[in-house]
Amino acid sequence: MMPYEFVLKGEKTTVATHFSYGELCGQYPDSFSSFLSAAYEQDHHWRLMASWQTQHYGPQLPQLNDVVYVALTCLTPLPSLEWVHNYTAAGDQATQAFMGTGTYLEMYQGKLCSDGGAASGPDMTPLFHDQLRPQIIINLMKTGARAGMVMAPVNTTEYFNLALKGQDDAVAFLTQGTGEAMSLCPVGASTKGNVCTAGELVV
Repeated sequence: MMPYEFVLKGEKTTVATHFSYGELCGQYPDSFSSFLSAAYEQDHHWRLMASWQTQHYGPQLPQLNDVVYVALTCLTPLPSLEWVHNYTAAGDQATQAFMGTGTYLEMYQGKLCSDGGAASGPDMTPLFHDQLRPQIIINLMKTGARAGMVMAPVNTTEYFNLALKGQDDAVAFLTQGTGEAMSLCPVGASTKGNVCTAGELVV
């Protein structure tokens, strides 16, 4: 969800939105006291935000076209990976695509969909399969972060520390060729099953 927001709203607004939500979680802990209540509240809040986001930033949506690719797992009828890379406010298409990446179930273009991770290989890393360009793979499964971070309540300190780690890893990857959760999949490498093989350069 966040790369979509970065391009649409800018880094400053996106970061402020997520950390503000963390502060609200801290102020109203009773609303997130159980897994079920937390999941319900978070889904409800993000649906409100997603709808407002599409309406408010509708004129800017075309700048995401063929730049931001959203991966969804859709039933057609079996689970399959669907890429979304064109966006419009018409018919709430952009809202549905955005929510599909962050909720359990979402109707997108008449299909029942959810986050693309389920159809993106063992590490949940959706890859392009045309072998035309190198791809930097960010493997969140290797960050050491707990899986529960995707659910409310949001711990702002935990997120802040993870953001710092991501920045440090990115600098190390770009300047020294090292990075715990980052690797380079070169042109021509196989990406079958959304796993880069046959010459993957892990640095």
